[in-house]
Amino acid sequence: MEVKTGHDEFALVQHHESYQRILPSGMAPGAQDRFSEGIDQYQGGCTFQAPDVLLARMHRALVYSKDALVMNRHRDILWESALSKTEVLEKNGILDQLTKPRALPVAGTYALLSHPWAFGYYHWLLEILPRLAYLEPVMKHSANLRLIVPHPLNRFQRESLILSGIAAESLVPFDGKCWEVEELYFASMPAPTGNPSPRAVEWLRQAFLPPAPNPTLPTGHSGRKLYLSRRDAPQRRLLNEAEISCFLQEQGFEILCAGEYSFEQQVAIFSEAACVIAPHGAAVSNMAFAPRQTPLIELFGENYLNGCYWALANILDQPYGCVIGQCTGLDYEVSLNELKQVMLQLGL
Repeated sequence: MEVKTGHDEFALVQHHESYQRILPSGMAPGAQDRFSEGIDQYQGGCTFQAPDVLLARMHRALVYSKDALVMNRHRDILWESALSKTEVLEKNGILDQLTKPRALPVAGTYALLSHPWAFGYYHWLLEILPRLAYLEPVMKHSANLRLIVPHPLNRFQRESLILSGIAAESLVPFDGKCWEVEELYFASMPAPTGNPSPRAVEWLRQAFLPPAPNPTLPTGHSGRKLYLSRRDAPQRRLLNEAEISCFLQEQGFEILCAGEYSFEQQVAIFSEAACVIAPHGAAVSNMAFAPRQTPLIELFGENYLNGCYWALANILDQPYGCVIGQCTGLDYEVSLNELKQVMLQLGL
């Protein structure tokens, strides 16, 4: 289906989806209500309705500022380019401008592969890269199409694009100013931020896992038991990580810091996972590459309970548990005894 507005066209590329998710099967005492409040806030609860996904073809569109906001030729802001969030526009400052920015004309045909939170691993992996699926027909029929990407590209962004089969010469780094693009393709996100799309996850697995991915790995029989450290993180660190990691090493867990590995290595590591325990953080996004039914236990501080990885685990039928700890500022400490209880509940 295509809708034309003047010289702009909007095609429906994915119908709306309804997600029905189940609550965690492993929880420490008293954590159920607090976790439910968190997923109500960030994921909309166990039932979630994702809107249609549209692919826009726009003429003389603007790409503006470090957030890569998109405006049509009439200088109306494309709401989806701001993650459909008013706070993104408010933080950007574009709503406070009395005059529209002066634009640099850019000739040619382009597609935008970015958004305001593009440098986050989760957002890049689950919200931006899967847009390549919607752009594939355009790329097949437009040999001169180039991709506008963040600048500078992080290591994982560059490596994932290469592994996706994108030629380096087709990438155009965006300088964060204001470009008026002759012809611009823009795909909305597979699903609102914080709610991974099953179709996006399937695309990632097809794009990056081997042709014959590992079958489900029975817990305790094969595969790698992983603990993901956040020792390289500036905030939301686990204060008693030494205690937790020492115990887990005794149980046969590998202690990994995912950021120390290439993107390809991270995919390979998680494809062999038998179970994963991790503080809440971007590295948990790699559960998209773990075998189905691989258990995940997530560690949280009480002041930030975002269930995006619980939602991801639901897509892949991965048993999920969590432990909620007490915070000191943005960092926190979890109870080892509560972790042991949750591990027992999940059969680890």
